Amino acid sequence: GPDLSAARFGPVATVLPTGRVLIAGGDLAGTADLFDAAEGGFVATGIPLPDGVRVLATGTLLSDGRVLLAGGTTIVFTPLPAAQTLATTAIFDPKTRAFTAGPALRAPRASHAAVRLPDGRVLITGGVGRSDTEVIDAAAMESVAGPPLTGVRDDHAATLLPDGRVLVTGGQDATGRSLASAEVLDPGATSFRPLAASMGSRRADHEALRLPGGGVLILGGEDDPADGSPDAILDTVEWFDPATETFLPLPALAVPRDDHRAARLADGGILVTGGEDETSTSIAAVEVYRPR
Repeated sequence: GPDLSAARFGPVATVLPTGRVLIAGGDLAGTADLFDAAEGGFVATGIPLPDGVRVLATGTLLSDGRVLLAGGTTIVFTPLPAAQTLATTAIFDPKTRAFTAGPALRAPRASHAAVRLPDGRVLITGGVGRSDTEVIDAAAMESVAGPPLTGVRDDHAATLLPDGRVLVTGGQDATGRSLASAEVLDPGATSFRPLAASMGSRRADHEALRLPGGGVLILGGEDDPADGSPDAILDTVEWFDPATETFLPLPALAVPRDDHRAARLADGGILVTGGEDETSTSIAAVEVYRPR
């Protein structure tokens, strides 16, 4: 495919209702590009972000077709200045192909998770050193305190279930140790509740993908023991059953991966791309996973 307008590490990619893809931010990249597969390339490049470089942020499609970028840091790698965690948001409007400043977060966040709720607001969960959440109303340009998590989580996944529950899986605790636990926010609840069942593997930087039947496919990730020993890169796959709130083991990935991406194909297969191996080397291998 065509090259991006700038090198990017840790950007967010969001599919718009038109099928176009917004690729925004990343280390040392304070811009975004807009890709259109039907036209065979980028239809806009170098779109400036209001706050410049933004990495380890979240990108959430809003109900009106705009995209909300939330939090992140200003930089991950050298050169200096050192990273600054952001409490700002930015909103992309595909009609104008431009960003504007969005409502401020209640707290700076990076490596958090975001999910659009049934009412159109966006729930932001956790982040490095954080167990709190907040709910962003982009239309009203405000963010209010949300239901607290049961503990600190970052590099976790948040998934909206068909009945309005929000499933939060894995991540890392305040010590950097990967978690096997999961928790759920019930509609109208004032706090998350821990699930009795845990995942079969501790995992962070994994993928959690809701499938048409309502279950959630959880793929790969890393198990960091936070004791100085090496991280384990996972090939394990699990299925979350919303009816029983339990996790079931599935056949493994062909390649262990963390920080990878997964997307559902039209034939029901799951395209799994990239990530890192146990030496933190980027992975070129691609596979199609077929849930059973």
